[in-house]
Amino acid sequence: MAYKETRRLVKFGAASRGITLPKPWLDYHGDKALKLTLLGGGGILVLAPQGYEETARRLLDKAESEAVRP
Repeated sequence: MAYKETRRLVKFGAASRGITLPKPWLDYHGDKALKLTLLGGGGILVLAPQGYEETARRLLDKAESEAVRP
């Protein structure tokens, strides 16, 4: 399921920030979305539901290798 949507960070307490996830994405992934793995590097953050961690790692590695550096 391809998905693109802009979200704003929401302030939680003094130092924390968070985002809400789109309902269609949550509906699609069901219970797998109850636990997410966050992968980051090169200015990119990837959220991967259970079972998609390896796919997310490959996508992040590819994006980092293709990124244009400032």
